[in-house]
Order: sequence, then C-alpha cells, then structure tokens
Amino acid sequence: MPEQNGLQQALTTVLNTQAAMQGTTALLQQAMIEFTQRFARMESELIAIHSEQAAIRTMLVRHEEILRDLPEAVQRRAGFQGQP
Repeated sequence: MPEQNGLQQALTTVLNTQAAMQGTTALLQQAMIEFTQRFARMESELIAIHSEQAAIRTMLVRHEEILRDLPEAVQRRAGFQGQP
C-alpha cells in the first residue's frame, strides 16, 4: 500500500522535525538562562558604578568648597584682613 508508506514517511518526518525543534528549544532556553544571568551581573555592576560615582561627586563638591574657601582661610591664618 503506497498510501501507508507515504503516510509513514510523513509521520517519520514530523517526528524527526519535532525532535530537532525540541533540541533547538533546549539550546535556546539554555542560552536565555545564560544571557539573563550575564545581564543580571552587568546590571549589578552598573548599580555599583553609579553608587561610586555618587560618592566621587560628593567628594568633588566638598573639595571644590575647600578650594573656593582656601584663599580666604590662608589670608585669615596669615593675619591679613580684607578691605572694608
């Protein structure tokens, strides 16, 4: 019966294709897990960098204030008085 032979071949093709798709799906799922983990690490590192930037910015503002006030502090320390 040629019809059954064709049907059997079609069924075999479908099953082989399904098995290949399941294998591909498993690979894609693993890649997605790895990507998600990597992204989470990068996000964590970025948060740490932003925190460090904020601390550096605070220090820079403080240093700017010190430098801005330095000439006056030196004059006071040396006993100079500004013009009234």
